[in-house]
Amino acid sequence: MLNRLTPRKALTTLRLTKQGALKRLEMKTPDID
Repeated sequence: MLNRLTPRKALTTLRLTKQGALKRLEMKTPDID
């Protein structure tokens, strides 16, 4: 599946996955300001 993706698409997917993980982490952890 990943092999078929173009480098640009793979990068976008990675970025989206990272954003999703970060958002999930932010929801779990209380805001530290």
